[in-house]
Amino acid sequence: MEESPFGKTVMATKTVAGMSNMTKAEIPEPVFEVTERYLELAQRAGVAPAALYLTGSVALNDFREGLSNINFVAVNAETPPREELAVLAEVHKELRAEYPLPWFSGIYLTWDDLKRNPALVGKVPGHIEGHFGSVGSADSNPAVWMTLRKHLLTFRGADPTEVWSDEAVFKRWNLDRINTFWRSWMSRNEEKPMTAQALLFALPGVLRQHYGVSFGDVCSKADACRHGFGVIADVWHGPIQDALSLRTGAHTPDGRPYQRGQKALALIRLLIADANKKNI
Repeated sequence: MEESPFGKTVMATKTVAGMSNMTKAEIPEPVFEVTERYLELAQRAGVAPAALYLTGSVALNDFREGLSNINFVAVNAETPPREELAVLAEVHKELRAEYPLPWFSGIYLTWDDLKRNPALVGKVPGHIEGHFGSVGSADSNPAVWMTLRKHLLTFRGADPTEVWSDEAVFKRWNLDRINTFWRSWMSRNEEKPMTAQALLFALPGVLRQHYGVSFGDVCSKADACRHGFGVIADVWHGPIQDALSLRTGAHTPDGRPYQRGQKALALIRLLIADANKKNI
């Protein structure tokens, strides 16, 4: 019988790289500058949120200038009325004119929203990569709530008193994303040469969901790659190292996109199969 590539000892803890919560003082300067400017514009327009939290790569201490977005969650007592949403749209438009990149993307919630499963919250207002409008589960999902609960980074206002959390639901959400989004992505990319951008998108993405299924928590893209080193046999480490090097800016993978892509796709298949074997 063929030996499983997951035969090595899985890490004893879910903290793959000593990940600790960021503080406001540790926020990278470009992130701080853009976020402060957003609040200045919103304050001037009379629509500044009661609280503003940073999520995504910033909160997980993995912001990479030129690669990462600035992700936020803004919270008020009530959902802003239509008139205020129109003003907020103009605020984001003005901010984007001053800072085209990185994207300042996020969602507008209420304190009550934070206490509920995001699947029950439904669509919320948001600004996602230049578009202001109604935001669904792609950007308002359990990973955002989990980041707020376990890796809170408060930029303005008080910390939330309560944030929904259900580890079992979170694990199932990650597995569902593996079996829908990532299986679909695989079917569209089976025979294509894998560009560096595709490798950087797909492999850390699948590894993050594998980590979520395994441990019921979120991790950064870089830490997802480190998680991969810890759970799969060394022979599969090449694509993971390429993805991590791209993420950290260490080097660009060699010029064999088809061969690299086929091995990365094979690894993704193994990760999908292993995630589905876990008892959640």
